Amino acid sequence: MALLTAVDMGKFPEWLKTWYLNFSKLPYGQPWLMLVNKWTELEKGYGFKSPAKSLSERLDLICDWTKSKFSPDYRPEPMPAHEISGKFWSWWTHLNAPVRSSTTNDGRLVPGPDGGEIAMETLHVPGKNGWLGLLYALMVWREWVGDGDTTDWEAAVMDVGWVTRRLCESTYYNATAEVIPTLKRPLEVDPDAALSKRVRKICSFLLVAWKYPHLPLRILIPPP
Repeated sequence: MALLTAVDMGKFPEWLKTWYLNFSKLPYGQPWLMLVNKWTELEKGYGFKSPAKSLSERLDLICDWTKSKFSPDYRPEPMPAHEISGKFWSWWTHLNAPVRSSTTNDGRLVPGPDGGEIAMETLHVPGKNGWLGLLYALMVWREWVGDGDTTDWEAAVMDVGWVTRRLCESTYYNATAEVIPTLKRPLEVDPDAALSKRVRKICSFLLVAWKYPHLPLRILIPPP
């Protein structure tokens, strides 16, 4: 098992910092923590963008949570573990189709080989409407399982983790991204272009007056 590395939250937007702290404190094992860490790496590689585009056909529990403005305190109505398991795997399989299909009798997906193909266009969804919702769904699923059988949930975490790693290896990902795109940079303004026509006339007048001090001012002053 790979060792976990420390995550630098210095440049995280508030939504990412909040949810990283919430997810990382959960006692759900190392594969979960590895997924959470890789998710923050993915969001950094996306430049911390959070567009309106969302993962397609999101679970109702994610849509309801979104309406709460992604509140860490919001929880949907609980459902039996087998029910949320079925809903999650059905949705996750849909997101990965047609590139990947179920490879087990119970409809699960299993991680592919290094460099394995994924549905890149469908799964490339940065920000709060993307991978954050996936992790939120996994979190509440695990809460509902409680002390029960976590086999299905663990398999989902492993597969989502594998896909997350593949996204980090994609052309959409920029490992050196540093700037949060939502922060506006100062515009580089050409000082001459910023001057009004009237100001340029006055500047021209002053230059002529300096060169030809003997001319009457009424000749030099530009009309309004």
